[in-house]
Formats: sequence, structure tokens, C-alpha cells
Amino acid sequence: MTVRKVKRIWRANNVRARIPNTGGLFYRGQPSVYEVPRFSGTNAIFAGSIWIGGLVDGSLRVAAARYTQTEMWAGPIDDSGNPPENCNEYDHVYSVRRIDIGDYEASGLITEDLRLWPTGLGAPTLDANGNQIDLMSQLLSNRVSRRINLAAGERPAIRGDQSIWWVMNDRGNEHKSTDTPPLGIEVHGHAFAAYYPTSAINNATLYHYRIFNKNAVPITEAYVGVFLNVDLGDFDDDYIGADTSRGMGFVYNGDNFDDNQWGYGTAPPALGSMFLQGPVADSDLKDNDGDGLVDEQGERLRTTTIGYWQGGGGYDTGPTSGEQYYQYLMGEWRDGRHFTFGGDARNFSSTPTNFVFPGDPVTREFWSEMNVDGLGTPNEPGDRIFFISSGPFSIDPGENTDFTFAIVWARGRDHLDSVIELRKAADHVRSAFELGAWDNPILIPEDPVPAAPNLSAALADNFPEPFSEKTTIRYRVPHLADVHLVVLDVLGREVTVLVSEPQGVGDYSISFNGTDLPSGVYFYRIEIGHASATRSMMLVK
Repeated sequence: MTVRKVKRIWRANNVRARIPNTGGLFYRGQPSVYEVPRFSGTNAIFAGSIWIGGLVDGSLRVAAARYTQTEMWAGPIDDSGNPPENCNEYDHVYSVRRIDIGDYEASGLITEDLRLWPTGLGAPTLDANGNQIDLMSQLLSNRVSRRINLAAGERPAIRGDQSIWWVMNDRGNEHKSTDTPPLGIEVHGHAFAAYYPTSAINNATLYHYRIFNKNAVPITEAYVGVFLNVDLGDFDDDYIGADTSRGMGFVYNGDNFDDNQWGYGTAPPALGSMFLQGPVADSDLKDNDGDGLVDEQGERLRTTTIGYWQGGGGYDTGPTSGEQYYQYLMGEWRDGRHFTFGGDARNFSSTPTNFVFPGDPVTREFWSEMNVDGLGTPNEPGDRIFFISSGPFSIDPGENTDFTFAIVWARGRDHLDSVIELRKAADHVRSAFELGAWDNPILIPEDPVPAAPNLSAALADNFPEPFSEKTTIRYRVPHLADVHLVVLDVLGREVTVLVSEPQGVGDYSISFNGTDLPSGVYFYRIEIGHASATRSMMLVK
């Protein structure tokens, strides 16, 4: 099949992130990968991806990604278990924002992704009554050609203020990273974020994955993992930790200054990742979700391993085979030895553990990188890679399971206060998720929804109108904000980006040159912060 890698850029809140459809999450390059704060020029993550491993008919199968070694390809798997012969038709990452839906209802402007929202492929969709369309009925109803029916009242069931959705599979090509046969899975990815400038949610991004077993036999002893090569600003001065009460792996700076041109400078932040909802657990006579009940219907797993490795060679380098990926997911080093308590999680003791550095670095109590031996001895800061995983679980033939995780960022008065603020942010994000706040923003706990200003008066008519070659677009910025001004055609496709940068209060004008475009109606649309406005213009030749 054709191998391509489509990426979309997130710009819903204070995070600017690049989302591909390959099983990866981020990989450093231009434009930014995981930039927080947005437009700061500083990245909090160098690379990220998801890992999925398990047994198919007793044989180990792994689909994993690190950097450019990805093992997912665009498109679904058909009822015969085959991926698309050519993935070009599916090689798309759909991005819809809440303001896109509002603009359509107010002006009739339909962005390309809104028009093409792939309801038949499983993209979450609401019917005219606001109810979620049943997923399995979507997948059984003409998958390829079934697009959203906006005229009938259907709308994308986006979460937060921007949703990015894609479909991929692990059968489309060779597994060169893990060197295993494919698991035979179709995966639906859904990344989302919300804009709340006074809340920790503004610095968080969430990810939901649904895994479909397309085999004739179960997938057993399965694990999912989230790999993050964090590089928190400067890559060479970090520590990692495991917050077991929150199920969160996290990274923080080794001192109070993050050096070099990539760094955050004084009082560097902290970043963490946690499962908000793990896969559905097997019946195993365990209380996997900690609610006091055993094997209840739909019981969810929590984070079961928080591990790490560091740059360099030897046992503490990342995996290079399917067996090694799977060992990490289970809490083992690449040579099969289990993580152990104390020191660097290998040679200090023989006590096995699935949570590396679970102590409190702020108080230096228990085992952390600030206290590796119980005597207060710190580690040397350096390049850290951490992962979280959840398992084991099973997926029967034709069935599916799903999981959701968050990436949270916070900054305090110093590098250790940032850890304290990260805990608060993680609690806030989890509370909001459990309340369903990304589906219904008014449920954000203790955080009022900021009113979006009316921008209709801020965007003036273009002049001249109609125009034959060039026209001038004028607008007013009412407050310091990120400004995004684009021109779209009548199908909602982006013709050009005129402005995409922070701008201060004032009146602005910019020229648009339509010399190379055909005659017709075009739209120009401005976004200032969280608000938008759209006007039409006519090019006549």
C-alpha cells in the first residue's frame, strides 16, 4: 500500500502539537511538536507514541512506534481482515473545532473537514436530536462513502473545543520496529483539547483510542502503553517520577534553571501523563479499578506500570524488538529482568516493582531521583524517557476496547513547586473528565466558561469588493491574542493563511492577491483567541 504520513496542528488552547496518523504522537521538527506555552518556541516533548502488544493464538504481536519507526497505517480493516490496497483515500486526519460548527450554523460556511467528517468510518457523530449515533451501526453502514449529513441535523460529536480524529491499522505494511507479525487491529484515534485560560485544562491535551480485534481468535495478555521522550525544554537536565496515587508518570527539571536555547529558563515546568480510563479488565478476581468491587461489568484497568530508560547504551536503552517492547509494557528491562526497588531500578535491591521513583521529590521522602538510596543522594540529571502502561486485558474477535489518557503541564514558582502544581492540574483534569466536561463544557469544575467576544464588528468588509486581482482585508484586535486569518473557498478548503501570530491591540490591514485563483465566492475568516468571524468576498475576472 502507499505509505504516507498526514499530520495536523493543534491550536485549541495553550498547547501547539503535531498529530500524525501513524501510531506516533509527536516528533520534533518544524513546525513545533509539543510546544507549551503556545508560540513560546519551547517544546515540552521531543517525541511520543502509543504501544500495543499481546498474544494472537499464543504468538506475540506488537504494534509500536518510536520516532519515525511507526507501525500503523491509514485506513480501516475490512470484514475479511484486509487493510486498504491503497491508503490514500484514508490518509487524512480530520480536525473540527466548536467554532467551525458555530460558523456553519451562523453563516453556512462549511470547512472541508466538517463536510468530509467520516461518520461511516466511526468518527463520533450526533444525530439531529443530539444523541450519539451508535458506533457499530455506523461501521456496518457503507463505511467508505458515509459522510456526515449536516443538512439532516447531524453534527460531529467533538470533545472540548477542537477534536482531531483518524483511523489506522497495523496490517498495512511491515513491522520493522518490532519485527513481529501484525496484531490484526483497527484503531480509531481521537485527540481533543479545551480552551480555558484560567484553568489547568488550558495546558492539557487528551487522547482516546479504540482498538478493534479484526482476527478470528482473541487477543490475550494485551497491554497498551504511552511512550514519551520528554525533553522538557533542555533535554539533558531532567528527572522522572511515578505518582502512584494518580497513576501518573512525570518529568521535572533537575534544578531551578533549564539551560540553553531550548530551555524554559528559571522556574522550569513539570509535565505528566496518566490514564484517565484504562482498557476494560478481564475477569480476574481482582479489584482493578480500586472501587471495592471485584470483576464488575465494564471494570476498567488503571495504570499498571510507570517505567523509564535513559539515553545511552546497555540494558537501560529503549527496546529494539517486539519482545523488548512487551517486556517494558510488563515492567521489565529489555533483558527481561524486572524493575526493582531503589537506586536506578535495577541493581539496588531484588524487590520487584512496577513503579519507578514513586517517592516525593519535593520532600525527598521515599525513593525518588532526589533520593535514590534512602540517604538523600540525588541522581545526576540527564536525558529521560518514560512510559506508562496498562494491562493485561483481552479483546475477543469482532469486539473492541478503548482507553483515554491525558498529558498535563504546569509551572510553579520553582522546579519543585512545578511538581506540586502538576499534581493539582492532574486532579483538576481528572475531575473534569469524570464529570464529562469535555462533552459538556459547563461542567468544568470550579472554572467558569469564558465568554467569547462578538467579533463581527472587528472584521470589516474587504475593499474593493468585488475585486479582480487584489483586495484589502481590515480588522481590529481588541486585546493581546493569537490571531489567525485565513481565506477559504466555497468548499471550506483553506486557500491561504494571511496571519497566524500573536498581535497586540490595534487596527490592522493585509492584502490578499487572487491573481492565480479562478473567479468565484471566497470567505475570509478571523480567529482572535477563542472567537471568530467570517465574511464573504467575490473575485471577478
